[in-house]
Amino acid sequence: MKTSTICTLMGIAALATPAFAAPTLFATSGSYLYRIDLGNLDNGGLPQGVDTFQLDTALVSLTIGNDGELWGTERHDSSGDGNYAIYRIDDLLATPVMTQQGDFINSLSSSIVNINGTIHAFLDDTSEMVALDMDTDTYSVVGSFANLPVTPASSGYDAITNTSYGIRDTELFQFDATGTELGSTKVADLNFGGLTGPIGGEIVDGVYYHAIMQNLTMHIFAIDLITGVTEELVAFEVHEGGSLGLAGIPTVPTPGSAALLAMGSLMTMRRRR
Repeated sequence: MKTSTICTLMGIAALATPAFAAPTLFATSGSYLYRIDLGNLDNGGLPQGVDTFQLDTALVSLTIGNDGELWGTERHDSSGDGNYAIYRIDDLLATPVMTQQGDFINSLSSSIVNINGTIHAFLDDTSEMVALDMDTDTYSVVGSFANLPVTPASSGYDAITNTSYGIRDTELFQFDATGTELGSTKVADLNFGGLTGPIGGEIVDGVYYHAIMQNLTMHIFAIDLITGVTEELVAFEVHEGGSLGLAGIPTVPTPGSAALLAMGSLMTMRRRR
């Protein structure tokens, strides 16, 4: 099992002032991890900046785990065994530590999402949504999304309403499960100002945070799940292009909770669903 401490490289960006209390977001682009502090209304809504860390491998997707850790799947089959590895990242508010947790996903996964405490992945090659079990290095098929127009490259789960969402191009949709098939219901058309490129996203505190990378600039939006209204929160330059992932810690932690989160790597047991 591979463990490494990710090295800090930089931490400067120009941010827009969000109109609401916002979480700390994490985004990957190529072999880099970006920690984005959007600020807090309690502090006047002033953003704090972006920290950059180099990863051991390029990640294509990202989601938050049950204990405040990140999970990501690799962009390339680095071992050459036909499987794609999944990684866990701890110590998110200090110097992140990345650990390979398994190498058992037999397809590129353009998006992963935590649904009710279980990490789910969308497999590009087989058009299947699967539930991952990192304790046994196995997964089970939840359903097929072969009938969807495209593989969702951005997905999120809203625990408040127990609803799964996805984004394709400029359309926000809900996932509908019928037996072993996954369908979708359109929620709203989205306006990203004509931006195109790799995307990633996650729902945090009932808000869909969505990233689009164009010409080595990452743009992060907040999307209202009811109206589909979008607001660009931040745009910053990245080191590498390619597929990206986005995840977030709910709200800005207090100093006490931040210290607890920084101790996340000491936790060896994760909650079971």
